[in-house]
Amino acid sequence: MSKNIGVISGLFKEQINLNTLPNGIYFVEVALDGITKTIRVVKN
Repeated sequence: MSKNIGVISGLFKEQINLNTLPNGIYFVEVALDGITKTIRVVKN
């Protein structure tokens, strides 16, 4: 699953619905201005 937000400025908040995904470990990757942050999400 991938989503390109495009160009934004200021504060941005996105809620991700994991209800349809099976339990497991997921990684969310956020990239901004050449910096990438990967966040580990555990769904039980």
